[in-house]
Amino acid sequence: MDNPKAIIFVNGELVHPEKVRQFLQKNDYLIAVDGGLRHLIALDMKPDLVVGDLDSVTPEMLEFIESKKIPKLQLDIHKDETDLEIAIQTAYEMDYKDIFLVGAIGNRLDHTIENIFILTKPIWENINFTITDGTQDIFLIRSEKTFPGKINDVVSLIPLTNVVSKVSTKGLYYPLQNEDLFLDRARGVSNLMISNEVQIQIRSGILVCFHIYKEIN
Repeated sequence: MDNPKAIIFVNGELVHPEKVRQFLQKNDYLIAVDGGLRHLIALDMKPDLVVGDLDSVTPEMLEFIESKKIPKLQLDIHKDETDLEIAIQTAYEMDYKDIFLVGAIGNRLDHTIENIFILTKPIWENINFTITDGTQDIFLIRSEKTFPGKINDVVSLIPLTNVVSKVSTKGLYYPLQNEDLFLDRARGVSNLMISNEVQIQIRSGILVCFHIYKEIN
C-alpha cells in the first residue's frame, strides 16, 4: 500500500467526482476547505477536518458538520492567507509528503492561478503536489516526475520561474533533451503522450505540468 496522502477538497470545479475514488485509500486524511465540503458530501464521504472561515458553507453543510461531529479549524474571515493555504500548511505540519488538491481549479481564474502559485512556497518544496478536477491533473516539478496516462493525452509544460533549465522528457511526441524553457515562450504547450508513461526531469527552476485526459473513465 502506498503512503497515506492528504486529500484537500476545495470549493472549485470537480467535473468527474468518481475519478477521485480511483486514488483514494482508506488511510488517507481528508480535509474539506470551506465550501469544498460539498464534494465530499456528493461522494458520500466524511472529512477528517474542515478548515476555513465557513463563508461558503451552507446551513445544510453546517448541520452535516455538527451531526457527524467533524473537527473544524474555523478561521477569521479577515486574514492574510487563503483558507487553502492554511489547509496545506496544516497537512504539512502533520508530515504529509503527498498532497492532492481536489477542486482547486474552476471558473474563478484568479483563484485558479493563485492556487497553483502558492504551491511554490519554499517551505513546501519537498511536498509532492497534485491538483485534479477529474479531467486533468496538474503537477509541480522541481526535479523529476513520472506519471501514467494514455496515448494522445495532452501534456503541457509551463515554467513558473523565468527559466527552467535542462528539461528532458520521455514518452512525448515532441521530446525535449536538456532544453531550457522560458516563462515568456510557449515552447512546452500542447504536447501529446506516445506511451502510457511520461518522464520529466529538470535541473533548476519550477515547472508546472498539465496532464489532460483524452478520455474520462
